[in-house]
Amino acid sequence: MNQKTRSQVFSYFVMAAVLLVTATMLVAIFSLKSRAETGHDSEEQAHAIEKNCHALNALEWQAIASEKMEAATMAEIEDRRTNIDKSLDILEQRSLDDTRLATMRQVFVKYKKATDDEFALISAGHIPEAVATDEESVDPLFKRLVEMADETATGYRARAISDNNLSYYLISLISLLTVIITGILLWLYSRVLRKSG
Repeated sequence: MNQKTRSQVFSYFVMAAVLLVTATMLVAIFSLKSRAETGHDSEEQAHAIEKNCHALNALEWQAIASEKMEAATMAEIEDRRTNIDKSLDILEQRSLDDTRLATMRQVFVKYKKATDDEFALISAGHIPEAVATDEESVDPLFKRLVEMADETATGYRARAISDNNLSYYLISLISLLTVIITGILLWLYSRVLRKSG
């Protein structure tokens, strides 16, 4: 095998290696981008939980202030609870091993039970007892649930930003690699031309 052939074989080998590395990095970039998008959506789901909790809290005090449980108020409460359940379902499907979400689910179940007790007292006309239940049971669970939702949103946002930053780093690396390899290939090609000339 002469020098020209060896240079050509080496050039093909380098090109194949570069293509393989580039393809691998592109797959990693798309994966990171997808994870970042999922992370941002998960952040929105966590914020939705927080928003619905605040709406539930307002509805509780509305019922206490009116000293009765109206059908329209109860229907909106059920809608808010359903929204929280859906957001928790989505987050749990994405983070099956996340103990924080399991704890949040437990707190939400306790919160629903406490508010049901509060609503029963309101319906029965026991307003002072309902206020006491809200202060002793409902309010601490509400605060804990909102706090956990906010922490979860912050965690997903940080993860999404990290994935985005890493994907930008890989894109920059691919660009640099492309420039370096192009320079090497041009150098090899010029050597082949000189030797054949």
